[in-house]
Amino acid sequence: PGGLKVLNIGEYSHDLEPQMFPKGLQELNLYHYFDRKLVPNCLPKGLNSLSITGGYYFHFIRAEQFPEGLETLHIEVYTHQLEENSLPRELKTLILGEYNLPIEAGVLPTTLNHLEIDKDFDLEIKPNVLPAGLQVLKLGDYYNQPLRAGVLPTGLKRLKLGQDYNLPIGVGVLPEGLNALYLGEKFNHLIEPASLPSSLTRLHLTSNYTQTIDSSELPSGVTVIIKPVQN
Repeated sequence: PGGLKVLNIGEYSHDLEPQMFPKGLQELNLYHYFDRKLVPNCLPKGLNSLSITGGYYFHFIRAEQFPEGLETLHIEVYTHQLEENSLPRELKTLILGEYNLPIEAGVLPTTLNHLEIDKDFDLEIKPNVLPAGLQVLKLGDYYNQPLRAGVLPTGLKRLKLGQDYNLPIGVGVLPEGLNALYLGEKFNHLIEPASLPSSLTRLHLTSNYTQTIDSSELPSGVTVIIKPVQN
C-alpha cells in the first residue's frame, strides 16, 4: 500500500529490487537471516531506519547503497571491517549487534549521535575515532579495554560499559557534560571523586560493587543507583 510507513519482513531470501517498496516507507526491518547484497536505489529515498537482524550479514556495505537521508542503521552481525564511506553520510544512530574489528578515525559519520556496539567488541578505541557530536555510547558485555583521556567526545551525555568492564577510570577520561554513567556487574574499582565530571546526575552500579562510596566527595547533583545482581 502506498501509505505504508513501517514494514517488518520475517523471512526473505530474494534480492531487493528498485521500486519494490512504497515511496513513503520510513522504517524497514529485515529479520531471519536476510543476506542479500544491497544495490543502489533498492531502498526508497525517504527511508529513515533500516534493521538487518537475525543472523550474519556477509556483504560489504557502502554509503551509496543507502538512501541519503537514512538516520538509523541496525545490523545484528557484520563480518567486515567498517571503512570510510561504508556508512550513510547522515546517519545518527548505529547499532552493531556483534562486531569486533577495528574502527579507524574518519569511519563514523560526523552526524552520528548514538552508537551501540554489543556483545563481542573488545578493542581499544583510539582518539578521534568517535565523532564530536556523539551523545550516547553503549559498549557491550565483553568490552574491557582502557579508556584514555581524549577518547570520549566532549559532548557525550550517556556512557554505558558492559558487564565485563573492570578497569580503573582515570581522572580526565570522562568528559565534562556527561550526565549518566552505567558500570556493569564486574566493575569493582575504587572511583576517584575527581574522575567524575561535575555534570554527572546518575551513577549506575551493581550490588557486586564493594568499594566504599563517600557521598560527600561525589558531584553535588549525582544520584547513585545500585542494580541488584543475582549470583
